[in-house]
Amino acid sequence: MIFLSYAQKDGAAHVERLETALQAAGFETWRDSSGLHPASRIDVTIEDNIKTAESVIVCITPDVRREDSFVRNEIGYALALKKPIIVARFENENPPIRLINHLWIDFFSHPWDDAVRELHYWLKRPREPQKPRIEAAPDDPFRPYLESALRYIVEGLRQRIIMPIDLKARETPDAVSPSTRKTNIFDLAFSGVTMGIEHMPARSFKNFREGFESYEGRALLLGEPGAGKTVTLMAYARDAYAARLNDPSLPLPLFNLVPTWDAEKQTPLHEWIAETHGLDTNIVRQQIDSGRALLLLDGLDELTQERVIRDDDGATIEKYDPRSRFLEIIPPNNRVLLTCRTREYREIGHKAALNGAITLQPLDDDQMRDYLQDQPELGALLEKDEALRQVTRTPLLMSLFAFAYRDLPSSERQQLMALSDARHLRDKIFMRYIEQRYRHEQAKIGAGLPFRLDEVKMILGQLAMDNAVGGREQDEHGEFHEVRENVLIDADFKHPLLADRTEIFTTLMLQLNLLTLGEDGNFRFIHLLLRDALAFSTALPALNDADTYMRLSAAAALRRIGDPRAVDALIRALNDAVPTVRLSAADALRRIGDAHAVDPLIRTLYDPHAAVRWYAAYALEEIGTPEARQAVAKWRENHM
Repeated sequence: MIFLSYAQKDGAAHVERLETALQAAGFETWRDSSGLHPASRIDVTIEDNIKTAESVIVCITPDVRREDSFVRNEIGYALALKKPIIVARFENENPPIRLINHLWIDFFSHPWDDAVRELHYWLKRPREPQKPRIEAAPDDPFRPYLESALRYIVEGLRQRIIMPIDLKARETPDAVSPSTRKTNIFDLAFSGVTMGIEHMPARSFKNFREGFESYEGRALLLGEPGAGKTVTLMAYARDAYAARLNDPSLPLPLFNLVPTWDAEKQTPLHEWIAETHGLDTNIVRQQIDSGRALLLLDGLDELTQERVIRDDDGATIEKYDPRSRFLEIIPPNNRVLLTCRTREYREIGHKAALNGAITLQPLDDDQMRDYLQDQPELGALLEKDEALRQVTRTPLLMSLFAFAYRDLPSSERQQLMALSDARHLRDKIFMRYIEQRYRHEQAKIGAGLPFRLDEVKMILGQLAMDNAVGGREQDEHGEFHEVRENVLIDADFKHPLLADRTEIFTTLMLQLNLLTLGEDGNFRFIHLLLRDALAFSTALPALNDADTYMRLSAAAALRRIGDPRAVDALIRALNDAVPTVRLSAADALRRIGDAHAVDPLIRTLYDPHAAVRWYAAYALEEIGTPEARQAVAKWRENHM
């Protein structure tokens, strides 16, 4: 298959004529004929077709010279995959610098039939070395890294279940430090000087890219779980890596997962990034120090929360938030894109020193209708059910819901629609997704899947619960403190059901699109919402397990998930025979913050174990009802 890359603005007529000629000669071709600018879509169709193409023909017209031309991204990805590239010039324009010494065929200065015959000749035989037409710029020393990273990003986007739609965004002025916030001086003048920056109305953006550029490439990207933060960042990263492959003068994209940063050691930023990608530490430092980097930092919310270090007597030596520490190491002179969940960012109490913050907006009714145009029954259902419509306004849940709903028997659809609780519905959607993916693979000829569906759910549930617990350590008082959340599933993870079949299991999970494999060789769930759904279904019954460690892990996982459906079970766990389980249950209730737990926590203020009493007090203070505060004040008066 021949991939045709062209600028739709001024190259459509040329490429249509070329495609007709190639097909008449027996060549199979593919081109994007959707009429939508690919840069405005989170879509991997184009990358899929480049990956499977035997050759790529780049059609050169004036519009290709634009810095934001998506053709440049297609060139970058084709180069990363080392695809044979032929340049077809339809006007007297030089191609981008990376194609200077590739084969050129001039259609604008030669008879059409002659140019087509020359193209046929080169498509049918191996390319011979070409004499350089123009002295090429020195090769980019980061090229191997850029090519490898781009391949991983494109594959990661393919694995994500995200709708191909432009997500709207809105600025969030109060989320960044006032000393760094950028404001248009003319907007300020027209708004009235006395209003001040704090009172200016928030701007809306038709997409993330528009907002990011308005803040000169230094922005915080916020959103609710499933809002599309990671996919938005990765789609932007895809374009940035491809563009850098074409133009070494552009900032060097450096992607990393924030939860892999060691807050205790406070690893310098350049060392952390260099180690992740196998790059030279000094060279990465030079790029960052000189402001020549584009830092793409995903998942600030997945870094652990408050860390307490105590002395041998239990007195607090130091208390810090790893997320605040990370914000402090962000350099002031580079382009930066940092993502975080909205709620977790508010909890930090430390503002990023960036030019602005952008919050991804839920899908509006028009976007939802566009996405469901091929599923009118589901669209009609959402139109009638406001609660259900609100649940599916996040891109992740909308795409998963549509996938799970498709091809369901009518009886199962009715059962799914009967669920009134949004969390129950979300979990059912995820479970249905797992089942459908498994059965889809199982139905393939000669599939012979190595694990049963119930085994897959059991193993994933245990892994999800362990993953949600994260790294924790117990001090001499029996208190558990988070060290660092284990966001990544290590490549050598074990499970009793796996024995020596770990590699077989992970291969199947990648095939089912339940796990993704990172460049560092570690596995992650495709989304934390999927992890949370699996962890919750495993942790809730595990609170009654005979094994103390299982009960302790279950309480810790439920604390991390923060799901109000666990409140009743956690209240019962306040009476567990083991103090550390009672402590963890109180801590989980603090995190959830449900007022129904106030009376049981008040009774726990008189637990025989001191650490459990203190955690009950912390929980009551955080829940903050008048009854809770009064009880803690009385307890402190009698016990301090």
